[in-house]
Amino acid sequence: MGSRTKKVLGLCAAALVALVATVLLVLSHDSPCGAAPPVPGETAVMKAVTYHCYGPPEVLELVDLPRPVPGDESAVQIGRCSRFLR
Repeated sequence: MGSRTKKVLGLCAAALVALVATVLLVLSHDSPCGAAPPVPGETAVMKAVTYHCYGPPEVLELVDLPRPVPGDESAVQIGRCSRFLR
């Protein structure tokens, strides 16, 4: 086999590997999202927008989460909702 043939076969093999890797990556991110974990009773809750899997904006979900409690040497920063420009 000539060196030119080996180069062409090597490039074809590399392209095939890249194609297979791309297909596997796309299929792995197309799985359904799981449900949010339940909030234990008797805890203060807050609303939050979360996502549990990779995907389009439709995977975002408004859920109740336990309100964070600061530790000994920490603080909780509270953010407010903002308006998105169109």
